[in-house]
Amino acid sequence: MKVLKFIGSLLLFLSPFVGVAFLYKHSPYTQGNSLSTFAILNLVYAIISVLLLLLVVNKKLPKQILLGGVLLYLSGSVIAGVLGLGEPDFSVTMLQHTEREHYRYIILTIAALLFAAGFILIIINRWDKFPNWNKLIVLLFIAALAEFLWEFNLNYHYAENLKLWLDEGKNAADFTVHYQLPGLPIGAVGRIIEYVLIIWLGLILAKSYRIKKWSFILLTLYCLLGVYTGARIYIYGMNFPDNLKFLLFFFIPAGPVLALYWMSVALLTKATKTEA
Repeated sequence: MKVLKFIGSLLLFLSPFVGVAFLYKHSPYTQGNSLSTFAILNLVYAIISVLLLLLVVNKKLPKQILLGGVLLYLSGSVIAGVLGLGEPDFSVTMLQHTEREHYRYIILTIAALLFAAGFILIIINRWDKFPNWNKLIVLLFIAALAEFLWEFNLNYHYAENLKLWLDEGKNAADFTVHYQLPGLPIGAVGRIIEYVLIIWLGLILAKSYRIKKWSFILLTLYCLLGVYTGARIYIYGMNFPDNLKFLLFFFIPAGPVLALYWMSVALLTKATKTEA
């Protein structure tokens, strides 16, 4: 039974990568593929992912922890659709298919709201057991959610603002510098906050025996790379040497959401133990 549960947990761990590989083949950015078909397949993937979770989830978890973990899990299932789309298009050609980028940021906003609901449920379950200093995590949560929603709203309206820019007779090549770069430091600080928040939440769950210590250690190492990336971008901007360009993954929204997904898998599949 333990072997089957381990295999199931491993499949959950790898599920986002399988989902991205599958969805990428149907990306509407590839000629001949439609956004409607992609959206349907995105939904099908999310449903299959949840069905897989049901095979190994620990149903003995407290209801708030269980529901909160499932919502965090769903945020990861949703984010596979964003990665499956491929890189966002910020060129003039995006004006021919603005619905693609609108879909991307609608999905990201849904992921942010799932994260918010899941976090609140988990924290409510632990609130009475917190020392006062631990309750300060709420401040980080508010800042992290605010940055997510600000960022997704900004990019959702990118196309409309680009069109206004072009209608004024301005150069399209200058638009990104005008529209996005001023917010880069905010995004960098936001990523730092988001990764620190995940480490903090992971520590709370590890200390209450909700996730295994080795899971927390791996999660922390992943998030520290995200913290470093955010700090580097805040100081140096997007200039990365070739051997460090892989760190840019930690700056896109999928980076912290993937960490939340893995945390949820560790939380939902661990056998219940008596709390300390």
